[in-house]
Amino acid sequence: MERRRSARTLESLSTALGLHPQHLEAVLHGRTPPSPSEPVTQRETNVMSRLDGLEGALTTSPTVSTT
Repeated sequence: MERRRSARTLESLSTALGLHPQHLEAVLHGRTPPSPSEPVTQRETNVMSRLDGLEGALTTSPTVSTT
């Protein structure tokens, strides 16, 4: 079973190791890590797209009765 890693945990570890904050997340997902001098990309866009996806899933799922 593969463990899920929190982006915040990976960011904290990367920073503690003196790497770019998104270094370990890039490695985890098979991407080339950014150099330490590159600016940090905003995760707000990612969060908004995830919220949009969640909202879409909720509107297409059947209504659950609480009674």
